[in-house]
Amino acid sequence: MEDGSFSTDQETILKRRKSEYYKLFKRDNTLVNYTFIDNLSELTDQLERELDSVNKGNSSITDEDDESLAVELCNENMSVEETEETMRLVKLGKAVGVDNLLNKILCNTILTVPLQKLFDMCFTHGIVPSPWCQSIIYPIFKGGKDCRDQLGYLGISLMSTVAKMFSSILNRRLTSYFERNNTLCNYRLDSVR
Repeated sequence: MEDGSFSTDQETILKRRKSEYYKLFKRDNTLVNYTFIDNLSELTDQLERELDSVNKGNSSITDEDDESLAVELCNENMSVEETEETMRLVKLGKAVGVDNLLNKILCNTILTVPLQKLFDMCFTHGIVPSPWCQSIIYPIFKGGKDCRDQLGYLGISLMSTVAKMFSSILNRRLTSYFERNNTLCNYRLDSVR
C-alpha cells in the first residue's frame, strides 16, 4: 500500500492495481525531443524527393489505371479464402478475450462463412461490434520483482480473437496494396508482415 503496508483483501488489491495501471497509462507524455522531430522532418523531405524521382522514372506507379485497380482490390468484399487463411493462422490454446470465445472453436470450418459475412459487413459499413474495441488487462508477475508492488506485474491485454482475425485480413490487404505500389519503406518491414 502507499504507507508500505500490505493487504490480502482482494478488493483492496484490485483497487490498487487499477490505480497503478491508470497512473501508468495516464502519465504526462508531453516531453518533446525537438531534435528528433527536426531530423524526422529532414528525413521525410528527403524521402519525398526520392519518391518523386522514382515516380518520374516509373510510369506504373503514376498510371491511374494501375492505381484504381489496386484500390479496387483493396476495397473488394471480404472473401471466404481470406477468412480461411486467417483461421489457419490463429494459434490454438491461447487465452480468450472479452468475448470468451476459444480459438479452437473459432477455427472450426463450420464458422468460415458466418465469419466471412460478419467481416464483410463490418468492412462494408465501417463499424465493428463494441467488444472488439475492449480488452481485459491480465497482470502477469515479472520475475525478480516484489510481488506486493503492483508495478512488478506486466499488464497483458487480452483482445477478442475475432477482432484480431478481422484486423489480420485488413493488415494483409494494406500490406499488399503498399507492396503493389512500391510505397512500403524498407526499414522495419518485418514488423508489417
